[in-house]
Amino acid sequence: MSQQSELAISEVPQHVDPSRVVDFDLFGDARFEASGPFDGLRQLRDQLGPGVFWSPRHGGHWFITDHETLFEAARTPELFSNVDNSFPPARSEEEPYLPPITLDGEAYAKYRLPLMRMFAPARIHAVEGEIRPLTRELIEAVADQGHCDFMA
Repeated sequence: MSQQSELAISEVPQHVDPSRVVDFDLFGDARFEASGPFDGLRQLRDQLGPGVFWSPRHGGHWFITDHETLFEAARTPELFSNVDNSFPPARSEEEPYLPPITLDGEAYAKYRLPLMRMFAPARIHAVEGEIRPLTRELIEAVADQGHCDFMA
């Protein structure tokens, strides 16, 4: 373990179970370098097992390794809040307001229901005839390159 990791681990809050502490860096984990982020996260899940873990990196944060726990967390805002959840942490005055993902409870529901209706399978099926040609056009525009950067 590097000195940086030892320093970070020494800053683990007392209420955190030491068995839940993992030196995991979302922005530079070695598992990602070898196989990319998705396979790296799968490796992390396979190594740790399912559950909630704490990393001392980037100001300290909790992370979840499995779908079932994540699903439960999304429905338990009193334990897993979406409010002030920037990563890495931001000062309160710099915290972005991005409804519904930065809201909980009734405030979240106010935005979520209209979005659920907009993205319901029947609505998506109704616009499929417009989406498929556009998708083909976008793919054909980069197909000759053999790759593209969706983020850019």
